[in-house]
Amino acid sequence: MNLIDRVRFLMFGEIPRTKSIKPGYRDPLAQLIVAALGLGKSAIWTPKQYDKLSEAGYQNCMTVYACVNQVARAAAGVEWKAFVGEKDAPKHPILTLLDRPNENDGKRAFIAKYFSYLLLAGNDYTIAGRIGTQSPLMLWLARPDRMTILPGTGGALVGGYVYTVAGKEQKFEFAQVMHSRLFHPTHDFFGLSPLEVAGRGVDVVNMSAEWNMRLLQNDMRPPGALSTDTTLTQDTFNRLKDMMKNEWGGYENAGNPLLLEGGLKWINFAMNPKDLDWLNSTKLTKRDICTVFNVDPCLIGDAEYATYSNKQEARKGLYVETVLPLMYELRDDLNRWLSPMFGPNVRLDVDRDKIEALQEDQAQKYAYLTAANFLKINEKRVAAGKDEVPEGDVILVPVGMIPLAIAIEEPEPVPNALKPSVEGTPDEKPTDKEKPEDKPVDEEKPRGDEGKAALAKARAAVKASFWTVPERKERLWRTYEARVKAREKSFEQIAKGYIRAQADALRQRAVRLGSTSGLLASDIFSIKEEAKRYARTFTPWYIDHFIRAGNAGMHASKGELFDDAEVKALAWRGDPKKP
Repeated sequence: MNLIDRVRFLMFGEIPRTKSIKPGYRDPLAQLIVAALGLGKSAIWTPKQYDKLSEAGYQNCMTVYACVNQVARAAAGVEWKAFVGEKDAPKHPILTLLDRPNENDGKRAFIAKYFSYLLLAGNDYTIAGRIGTQSPLMLWLARPDRMTILPGTGGALVGGYVYTVAGKEQKFEFAQVMHSRLFHPTHDFFGLSPLEVAGRGVDVVNMSAEWNMRLLQNDMRPPGALSTDTTLTQDTFNRLKDMMKNEWGGYENAGNPLLLEGGLKWINFAMNPKDLDWLNSTKLTKRDICTVFNVDPCLIGDAEYATYSNKQEARKGLYVETVLPLMYELRDDLNRWLSPMFGPNVRLDVDRDKIEALQEDQAQKYAYLTAANFLKINEKRVAAGKDEVPEGDVILVPVGMIPLAIAIEEPEPVPNALKPSVEGTPDEKPTDKEKPEDKPVDEEKPRGDEGKAALAKARAAVKASFWTVPERKERLWRTYEARVKAREKSFEQIAKGYIRAQADALRQRAVRLGSTSGLLASDIFSIKEEAKRYARTFTPWYIDHFIRAGNAGMHASKGELFDDAEVKALAWRGDPKKP
C-alpha cells in the first residue's frame, strides 16, 4: 500500500483495489489508535473547556481580543480566485457560495468567524448544506465545543459528527463536515489552541488588571494600616472597618481626609521595587501573548516602539508570516473537501495581488521580471501568477542591444565602386596626401556603360548584405514597430489634450453668451484661431517626427539600428521648448 492509499484508508476507510491487499485487510495504525483510544465504545470530546478559555481570554483579556481580531479581519479581506483546470473562472459558482455562504453571514463575516474559532479553539467545523450529489447551497460554521466526533468502523478513525445544543443532537455524515485543526503533538483528533498555550499569560494579565482596579479604588495608593497602642473593643473595631470601607475607600472618596481619634495612627505602605517590577512584567506578558498568536505588539497598541515605519513593516509581516499561511491551509482544506463537489478540475486559490499591504513587494517583483531579459514572456507571466498567452514563447530585449557576436565581428568591406573618389568632387583639388597618381588603379571610378554596370552590381551586393540576413531584418523590423507604437502614443496624448482644451474653450464661450439660440457657428468658433492653435500644438510634433523618421531611414539604409535617445539629444540642442 503506497502512502496515498494508506492515508485514504486511514482517514476514509477506503480499501484500494489492488491485488496485494486482501478484502479483509485492516490498517494496523488505525487499529492501534482505535484500540488505544477506545473509539468503539465512546465518543471523543474536546479536551479543554472552550467556553471558559474564551471567557477568560477573548472576553476579558484585551490582548487576546486584539490579536484574534487582527488576524481574523485581515484574513477576511483576502480575495479568492477560482480555476477550472488551468483556466481562470472569475464567475464560478464556488465563488458565489463563498461570497454568500448562508442567509446570516457574508464572506467577510464568515471567514472572520472561521479564523476566530480556529485561533480560540484550535479546531473548526464547516458544514455543507447540499441535496444529494448537487453542489452545496450553503455553508455553516459550528461552535467547536458543541461538536462531538463519532468513532468510525472498518478501520476508519472518524465515522461522523454530532452537534449538541440544549440537549438536542444533530448528526452529520463524515463527508458533510470539514474539520480544520491546528497541529497538536499529543492528540490524534483535535488541534492545539493558541489560547490554551497562552492561558497562563492570560491569567497573569487578568490578575494584574484586577490588582490595578483594586489599587484604583483605593485612591491609587497601596493599602496602609491603622495603628494604636491600646486595645480596641469589638464595637470600635467594627466601626473603624465600616468607616474605612464607606468613607475612605473607593475612587469616589479619593482625597477625603482621615479623622483619627483615641491615639490611632495611619501607616502608609509605599511601593517597593518588587511592586514596580510587577507592573513592568505585565507589559512583557502581553508581548508574550502576541508572540503566541504571531502578531506584532505595535499593531495592537503597544506605543513603546510603534512608529509609522514599524507599523507599516509589521502590517506586511502580519500578512506574510501569519495570515497567508493560515489562508493557504484553508485553501488546501477547501480544495480537498469543497472543490470536488463542484467538479473534478475545480480549485480555489488566494489572490495575493489584491492585498494592499503587499503592493510594494509586488511592484518590486514586477520590476525584477521586467528587467529579466533572459526570460520569455510566458515565463514572466507565470512567475507573476498570470496565464500564458499564445504568442508568449519569445524573448524580448531592449532595442539598443545587439548580440555580442555581431558587435565584435569585422565590418563588411565596401566595394571599390562605392568608395569616394577625387572625380566625385570637381571643385576640390586632391591634397598632397591623396594624389591621383598615388591611388591604386582598382579604386578609380569606372567610366562608361561598363562603369555603370559595375556600380549597379556593387550596390546590389551591398543591399543584399544589408537586407537578406534574417537576424538583421528581424531587428530592424522590431525597431520600426516599437518606434511606430511610441509615436502613435505620443500623438494620442497631444491630440487628447488639444481636444480637451478645445472643448473647454467652447464651453466657456457658451457660458459667456448665456444662450445659444440665434447664434451662428462662427460666433463661438473661430476657424483662424483654431488653425493657429492646431499649428502651435502639432507642428513641433510633426517636425520632431520627420527628423526621427529621416534619421531612422538613414540608419536603416546602412543596416543599423535606430537610437531614439541619440536623436532626442541632438535634434533640438539648445532649444528646450522644442521636442
